[in-house]
Amino acid sequence: MRFVLVAGGRILDEFALLVLKELRPDRVIAVDSGMDFLARNQLSADLMIGDFDSISEEVLKEHGEKTERMSFPGTKDESDLGLAIMEAIKRGATEIYILGGLGGRFDHSVANVQAMTYALRRDIPCFLLDEKNRIRLINKRTSIKKKDQYGKYVSILAFTSEVTGVSLKGFYYPVENAIFTVNYPLGVSNQIIDEKAVIELKSGVLLLIESS
Repeated sequence: MRFVLVAGGRILDEFALLVLKELRPDRVIAVDSGMDFLARNQLSADLMIGDFDSISEEVLKEHGEKTERMSFPGTKDESDLGLAIMEAIKRGATEIYILGGLGGRFDHSVANVQAMTYALRRDIPCFLLDEKNRIRLINKRTSIKKKDQYGKYVSILAFTSEVTGVSLKGFYYPVENAIFTVNYPLGVSNQIIDEKAVIELKSGVLLLIESS
């Protein structure tokens, strides 16, 4: 099942509405103040989740009474988005798209990327989206068709301390059996030049960012 999680980061309404229309998700989860976006666009959620410290009081009162809600204390180990990803997986998600997970506080954006590891460990595709970026974590062979790429640039960076056996084919900057590390941003701002680009690796996790 396709889940869309709407978080409380920066959201360009026009873009997010287009994504929801194109994805036609089976389930929508509002993560804390992500419900504000849905409410102002007359959209509903299947679940509201979080500590609800940033949602507007008016929206919480109106939608919190008629929408399934999972409330957590403000003092907790997991982030609201991390809890939402785990709950989506429990409810049968086979692919997850996150809106409102970028922009705003930089620490939240980084934490949201880290939270995608919950889905990666279970081999569930998970994407962070905004109007300029599509971000995911990969730990196995991945291909991108040029006609389907998200923007012009593809950055492929080490997410774990070391990623071995990295090969990039169909890119402007090809790589063969290289080692990527977090100490050096090798792989930033590449471009696809063939009809299909292929990323291969032997161990570790790569951060894959398609951007305009």
